[in-house]
Amino acid sequence: PCTQKCHKCNKVGHFARDCRSSGNANVENAQRNNGANPKENGCFECGAPGHFKRDCPKLKNKDGGKCKCTRMGISAKKEKDKSEGKQLKDVPIVQDFPEVFPEDLLGLPPARPVEFQIDLIPRAAPIARASYRLDPFEMKELSKQLQELSDKGFIRPSSSPWG
Repeated sequence: PCTQKCHKCNKVGHFARDCRSSGNANVENAQRNNGANPKENGCFECGAPGHFKRDCPKLKNKDGGKCKCTRMGISAKKEKDKSEGKQLKDVPIVQDFPEVFPEDLLGLPPARPVEFQIDLIPRAAPIARASYRLDPFEMKELSKQLQELSDKGFIRPSSSPWG
């Protein structure tokens, strides 16, 4: 029921954004727009009327049409002097408890090892449980959505026996 159909060439199997056809499938539009539309600016790459950016001869040429240009950007950021702004000694709670807030910090605390793991019971087997039963249509829709997420890289197949 949800087949991919291109609205540009009216063929099944791809969408208009992936279409390689440069023609107009709608006969009325093709006859009405024989030349460039005067309301349109034409190609967004070179500005010439009569073709779109994807068909631009300037892009088809690896040198960009006339010359090969390189654009570089350099940015610099000046740090603001914060010594004149609000300081720790200006905060009222710090004034009330000066012994809690030392003038000089002695440094960062030492690095401590942190254990990132889940301890399982040795030789434990996965719990055998029946999977959820879905209507065939719902199962097909779920499979399609999971495949799309997998293709986009949001999820990946699990090799874990735990699920």
